[in-house]
Amino acid sequence: MSASSESELLQLITTSTRTVAQAYNHAGLPHPSASDGSTPFFPEIALQPRIRDATPTLLAPCRQLMAAVSVPAVYAMNTTWEFTHPAALRVAIEAHVPEALQSSGARGIHVNEIVNTDEVMKSCACLSEILQDPKLANSYSPNDAAVAKALGTEKGYWGYLNEEGNEDRLHRFNTAMVGMQPYANEEALVGDLEWENLPAGSVCVDIGGGIGAQVMLVSKAHPHLKMIVRDRDVLQAQADEFWASGDPTAISSGRVAWQAHDFFKPQPTKNTAVYFLRCVLHDWSDGHVLQILKHIRAACAPESKLIFIEHLIPFARSTPPDLDAAALVQKPDVPQPLLNSTGGGLAHASDVSMMALANGQERTITQWRSLTGEAGFKINRSVAISFLVSRRRSLWLIPLPPSPKIFSDKACFMDFIYSPV
Repeated sequence: MSASSESELLQLITTSTRTVAQAYNHAGLPHPSASDGSTPFFPEIALQPRIRDATPTLLAPCRQLMAAVSVPAVYAMNTTWEFTHPAALRVAIEAHVPEALQSSGARGIHVNEIVNTDEVMKSCACLSEILQDPKLANSYSPNDAAVAKALGTEKGYWGYLNEEGNEDRLHRFNTAMVGMQPYANEEALVGDLEWENLPAGSVCVDIGGGIGAQVMLVSKAHPHLKMIVRDRDVLQAQADEFWASGDPTAISSGRVAWQAHDFFKPQPTKNTAVYFLRCVLHDWSDGHVLQILKHIRAACAPESKLIFIEHLIPFARSTPPDLDAAALVQKPDVPQPLLNSTGGGLAHASDVSMMALANGQERTITQWRSLTGEAGFKINRSVAISFLVSRRRSLWLIPLPPSPKIFSDKACFMDFIYSPV
């Protein structure tokens, strides 16, 4: 690294830190601190556009400097040992350490959210062995993913969760999805997707929506809509409990319905206003994703829309290989001398996790354009939104000319939300 590059990185850190500090000073709020037990963040500050822009620009040069100045072997070792952090967190959770410390008041430790991911850690530990197996390395079946070896199952991760005796694991997984509500940025989820523009009584189907954690946010903000949540039948009991406690009148009034359905089969509701998938497609290989999307495409009416929320893997170089696809996301210029990928992030970690768990993957905009095109959709425009843990963008799609061998002559729209880092 040259002296000029180092200075530029330091300048980015200084400028971004000053922007964040000024926002807290202006609001009269204490600055975030990892040492005094103060609240890690205030949403009213974190969601300000200039803070959303300054935060990744602060973190990326820090990561880049760490990688540049560290001894390679030491940096690799420190990275390798990071798996101990979630292991330690699990101990704290299952021992109820946070609850025990609450009585200490301001002197205690504030825990916003901790998600238990022991299956992911075990699966990633077996990933190298799987990728060196000539048969398994070339398989895209979820039953051949690293999780099969890690957990000793032949049914894949989702089948494993549904097995008798794993009820607690399944319940924990869905509870973790509910725990993601604070990070979904309710304002973005309910305000940036133009739900309010849909006519009263419009039907919106959340495909693979679990027990309905995200739909609850949308339904409360837009009660004029009819929301349907669909997922595996094993979730019925927990879904009933969730809605009874979180929004008691939603089911009884008919404003929300929870239905068991396999999204690899034809959609039972046709001509729906919106089909919605949140972090579902990254669980599956391209072939499986095509099956899901084609069933949705076949159910669309001329005015239907498809919305799905996924991470987006950024291009590693400043000049992407597919300029037409890259132009669809209108990604802001990355300040020099930062790497175009800003050193990786949640999308890359999720990419590895999805491969280990289900032979799934996160995708670039080029890959998404190819997949959605093959399924009968075409990206039309994009609208940026932001979530607390990542930046995302809503891409609106229109259909390709229908194929009489596969599709009817219906038209539909598609809204795709992505998270680059």
